[in-house]
Amino acid sequence: MNSIPVIFITARTDEASIEKAYEVGGVDYVTKPFKPKELFARVKTQLQLSTLIKELEASKRELKYLSEIDPMTKLYNRRYFNHVAKNMMQLAKRDESTLSVVMLDIDKFKEVNDTYGHDVGDEIIIALSDILLEMTRESDLVCRYGGEEFLLLLPETSLEGALVIAEKIRKKVALFVLSLENGHKVSVTLSSGVSEVDSIQDQTIEASIKKADIALYTAKSKGRDQVVPFSLSLIE
Repeated sequence: MNSIPVIFITARTDEASIEKAYEVGGVDYVTKPFKPKELFARVKTQLQLSTLIKELEASKRELKYLSEIDPMTKLYNRRYFNHVAKNMMQLAKRDESTLSVVMLDIDKFKEVNDTYGHDVGDEIIIALSDILLEMTRESDLVCRYGGEEFLLLLPETSLEGALVIAEKIRKKVALFVLSLENGHKVSVTLSSGVSEVDSIQDQTIEASIKKADIALYTAKSKGRDQVVPFSLSLIE
């Protein structure tokens, strides 16, 4: 009802009455005796304004959605992840609860693009995104962080628990096969680095992401298709 424009028809022309009409929600007023054409013109104008306002509000909602979501995968984008992750980290520190980061990367993805084309590469990325959503909880934050790189933020999850989740995802991806129209079948593997947020040492979420990235690099250098937890020995 609040979106319906209201025009008052009144015999009063004093400023107090007009002000009262606006205070109770009126958008315009017409004094008696009124001319029908004038009234219809004002009604038409207010309806047009109402339509424009609704379109503007819809555009704002769409822009907000586009600013948060990766258009290809429909996962959260890096910008949104960084914003929400900071809040989740603050909550974890306040409540003294565990919080873990998983960084995932498709192995030899450039070879997929070079061999089969970017359209097939996009299909692989979309399929992986669906697997990530399937294998995570509603409370988890799932993000496409880069081209073929993804991030998971897992609240109330220790390093050990995050390793279990990452390994389940790795196995699920290893079983996935994309069948092409020409009869070819494409499969990929996934490498992951996992870190648990240290509520004392990690002053920012970027520090925790960096640790997961170091573990991911180790997974890649050790042969790919594996999950590696972060430990201090990786940087010694």
